[in-house]
Amino acid sequence: MRRRRTNGTTRPSKGNSRTPELLAKSGKVGKRISDEERAERRQYIVSALQAGMGHRDIDREFAKQFGISETTAHDWRMSVLREWKRDHEEMTPFAKSEQLERLRRKLAAENLKPNPNQKTAIQIERLIAQVSGTIEPVRVQVNVDQVVSEGLMSIITGMTGAEREAAIYEQRLIEERARSAVQ
Repeated sequence: MRRRRTNGTTRPSKGNSRTPELLAKSGKVGKRISDEERAERRQYIVSALQAGMGHRDIDREFAKQFGISETTAHDWRMSVLREWKRDHEEMTPFAKSEQLERLRRKLAAENLKPNPNQKTAIQIERLIAQVSGTIEPVRVQVNVDQVVSEGLMSIITGMTGAEREAAIYEQRLIEERARSAVQ
Protein backbone atom coordinates (compact mmCIF):
# COMPACT_ATOMS: atom_id res chain seq x y z
CA MET A 1 0.00 0.00 0.00
CA ARG A 2 1.36 3.44 -0.96
CA ARG A 3 1.74 6.15 1.61
CA ARG A 4 1.34 9.82 1.01
CA ARG A 5 2.49 12.72 3.06
CA THR A 6 -0.14 15.12 4.40
CA ASN A 7 0.63 17.98 6.79
CA GLY A 8 3.74 16.28 8.12
CA THR A 9 1.97 13.01 8.90
CA THR A 10 1.83 9.84 6.92
CA ARG A 11 -1.24 7.74 6.50
CA PRO A 12 -2.16 5.00 4.07
CA SER A 13 -3.68 6.16 0.82
CA LYS A 14 -6.87 4.73 -0.50
CA GLY A 15 -4.96 3.36 -3.46
CA ASN A 16 -6.57 2.53 -6.74
CA SER A 17 -10.21 1.70 -6.05
CA ARG A 18 -10.44 -0.08 -9.41
CA THR A 19 -8.00 -2.89 -8.68
CA PRO A 20 -9.40 -6.33 -9.54
CA GLU A 21 -9.30 -7.45 -5.88
CA LEU A 22 -11.31 -4.47 -4.67
CA LEU A 23 -13.71 -4.73 -7.59
CA ALA A 24 -14.27 -8.41 -6.84
CA LYS A 25 -15.00 -7.61 -3.18
CA SER A 26 -17.44 -4.87 -4.14
CA GLY A 27 -19.20 -7.02 -6.73
CA LYS A 28 -18.44 -4.47 -9.46
CA VAL A 29 -16.43 -6.75 -11.67
CA GLY A 30 -16.80 -5.72 -15.30
CA LYS A 31 -18.54 -8.35 -17.35
CA ARG A 32 -17.04 -9.55 -20.57
CA ILE A 33 -19.06 -8.59 -23.59
CA SER A 34 -19.35 -10.38 -26.90
CA ASP A 35 -17.89 -9.09 -30.12
CA GLU A 36 -21.41 -8.42 -31.38
CA GLU A 37 -22.26 -6.26 -28.35
CA ARG A 38 -18.91 -4.48 -28.64
CA ALA A 39 -19.71 -3.67 -32.29
CA GLU A 40 -23.23 -2.57 -31.34
CA ARG A 41 -21.87 -0.23 -28.63
CA ARG A 42 -19.28 1.22 -30.98
CA GLN A 43 -21.90 1.75 -33.72
CA TYR A 44 -24.21 3.49 -31.22
CA ILE A 45 -21.46 5.98 -30.35
CA VAL A 46 -20.42 6.51 -33.98
CA SER A 47 -24.02 7.19 -34.99
CA ALA A 48 -24.54 9.61 -32.10
CA LEU A 49 -21.33 11.49 -32.90
CA GLN A 50 -22.18 11.69 -36.59
CA ALA A 51 -25.67 12.94 -35.72
CA GLY A 52 -24.06 15.81 -33.80
CA MET A 53 -25.25 14.79 -30.35
CA GLY A 54 -23.52 16.52 -27.43
CA HIS A 55 -20.86 14.54 -25.58
CA ARG A 56 -22.68 14.55 -22.25
CA ASP A 57 -25.91 13.53 -23.95
CA ILE A 58 -24.12 10.66 -25.66
CA ASP A 59 -22.64 9.48 -22.37
CA ARG A 60 -25.99 9.70 -20.59
CA GLU A 61 -28.01 7.95 -23.30
CA PHE A 62 -25.32 5.33 -23.91
CA ALA A 63 -25.21 4.54 -20.20
CA LYS A 64 -29.01 4.11 -20.11
CA GLN A 65 -29.10 2.04 -23.29
CA PHE A 66 -26.45 -0.46 -22.17
CA GLY A 67 -26.93 -0.36 -18.38
CA ILE A 68 -23.47 0.99 -17.54
CA SER A 69 -22.16 4.01 -15.64
CA GLU A 70 -21.69 7.35 -17.36
CA THR A 71 -17.96 7.09 -16.61
CA THR A 72 -17.78 3.84 -18.55
CA ALA A 73 -19.86 5.40 -21.32
CA HIS A 74 -17.38 8.30 -21.41
CA ASP A 75 -14.50 5.81 -21.72
CA TRP A 76 -16.24 4.13 -24.67
CA ARG A 77 -16.85 7.46 -26.40
CA MET A 78 -13.23 8.53 -25.87
CA SER A 79 -11.94 5.25 -27.30
CA VAL A 80 -13.95 5.86 -30.49
CA LEU A 81 -12.62 9.43 -30.72
CA ARG A 82 -9.03 8.24 -30.17
CA GLU A 83 -9.50 5.65 -32.92
CA TRP A 84 -10.79 8.33 -35.29
CA LYS A 85 -7.84 10.58 -34.46
CA ARG A 86 -5.36 7.75 -35.06
CA ASP A 87 -7.00 6.88 -38.40
CA HIS A 88 -6.99 10.52 -39.45
CA GLU A 89 -3.30 10.95 -38.58
CA GLU A 90 -2.41 7.80 -40.52
CA MET A 91 -4.35 8.87 -43.62
CA THR A 92 -3.40 12.57 -43.78
CA PRO A 93 -0.19 12.12 -45.80
CA PHE A 94 -2.02 10.00 -48.35
CA ALA A 95 -5.04 12.29 -48.69
CA LYS A 96 -3.00 15.06 -50.33
CA SER A 97 -1.42 12.63 -52.81
CA GLU A 98 -4.79 11.11 -53.66
CA GLN A 99 -6.34 14.54 -54.19
CA LEU A 100 -3.50 15.63 -56.48
CA GLU A 101 -3.81 12.45 -58.52
CA ARG A 102 -7.59 12.92 -58.90
CA LEU A 103 -7.07 16.52 -60.06
CA ARG A 104 -4.37 15.52 -62.55
CA ARG A 105 -6.63 12.81 -64.02
CA LYS A 106 -9.48 15.33 -64.27
CA LEU A 107 -7.17 17.82 -66.02
CA ALA A 108 -5.93 15.16 -68.45
CA ALA A 109 -9.51 14.10 -69.23
CA GLU A 110 -10.51 17.73 -69.80
CA ASN A 111 -7.56 18.34 -72.14
CA LEU A 112 -8.34 15.20 -74.18
CA LYS A 113 -11.84 16.42 -75.04
CA PRO A 114 -12.31 17.61 -78.63
CA ASN A 115 -13.28 21.10 -77.38
CA PRO A 116 -11.69 21.46 -73.92
CA ASN A 117 -13.18 24.07 -71.64
CA GLN A 118 -10.32 26.45 -70.87
CA LYS A 119 -12.05 27.89 -67.83
CA THR A 120 -12.35 24.43 -66.24
CA ALA A 121 -8.73 23.60 -67.08
CA ILE A 122 -7.52 26.83 -65.46
CA GLN A 123 -9.59 26.12 -62.32
CA ILE A 124 -8.13 22.62 -62.07
CA GLU A 125 -4.60 24.00 -62.54
CA ARG A 126 -5.23 26.52 -59.76
CA LEU A 127 -6.48 23.75 -57.45
CA ILE A 128 -3.42 21.61 -58.20
CA ALA A 129 -1.17 24.55 -57.33
CA GLN A 130 -3.01 25.20 -54.06
CA VAL A 131 -2.98 21.57 -52.96
CA SER A 132 0.66 21.04 -53.89
CA GLY A 133 1.60 24.24 -52.07
CA THR A 134 3.20 26.07 -54.99
CA ILE A 135 0.96 29.10 -54.41
CA GLU A 136 -0.38 30.47 -51.18
CA PRO A 137 -3.77 32.03 -50.69
CA VAL A 138 -3.79 35.81 -50.89
CA ARG A 139 -3.79 37.42 -47.47
CA VAL A 140 -5.47 40.78 -47.22
CA GLN A 141 -4.30 42.94 -44.36
CA VAL A 142 -6.34 45.99 -43.51
CA ASN A 143 -5.14 48.65 -41.11
CA VAL A 144 -8.33 49.11 -39.11
CA ASP A 145 -7.14 52.27 -37.36
CA GLN A 146 -6.54 53.97 -40.71
CA VAL A 147 -9.93 52.92 -42.09
CA VAL A 148 -11.75 54.09 -38.94
CA SER A 149 -9.89 57.40 -38.79
CA GLU A 150 -10.58 58.07 -42.48
CA GLY A 151 -14.26 57.32 -41.92
CA LEU A 152 -14.41 59.62 -38.91
CA MET A 153 -12.63 62.39 -40.80
CA SER A 154 -15.15 62.19 -43.63
CA ILE A 155 -18.01 62.39 -41.10
CA ILE A 156 -16.44 65.31 -39.22
CA THR A 157 -15.74 67.29 -42.38
CA GLY A 158 -19.39 66.94 -43.36
CA MET A 159 -20.60 68.38 -40.03
CA THR A 160 -21.52 71.96 -39.39
CA GLY A 161 -19.73 73.91 -36.66
CA ALA A 162 -22.66 73.49 -34.25
CA GLU A 163 -22.82 69.72 -34.87
CA ARG A 164 -19.07 69.41 -34.20
CA GLU A 165 -19.39 71.37 -30.94
CA ALA A 166 -22.33 69.17 -29.85
CA ALA A 167 -20.39 65.96 -30.65
CA ILE A 168 -17.33 67.19 -28.71
CA TYR A 169 -19.51 68.19 -25.74
CA GLU A 170 -21.25 64.77 -25.75
CA GLN A 171 -17.90 62.95 -25.89
CA ARG A 172 -16.60 64.97 -22.92
CA LEU A 173 -19.73 64.06 -20.93
CA ILE A 174 -19.24 60.37 -21.69
CA GLU A 175 -15.59 60.54 -20.60
CA GLU A 176 -16.53 62.41 -17.40
CA ARG A 177 -19.18 59.80 -16.50
CA ALA A 178 -16.68 57.03 -17.13
CA ARG A 179 -14.09 58.66 -14.86
CA SER A 180 -16.62 59.19 -12.07
CA ALA A 181 -17.80 55.58 -12.34
CA VAL A 182 -14.24 54.31 -11.91
CA GLN A 183 -13.58 56.45 -8.81
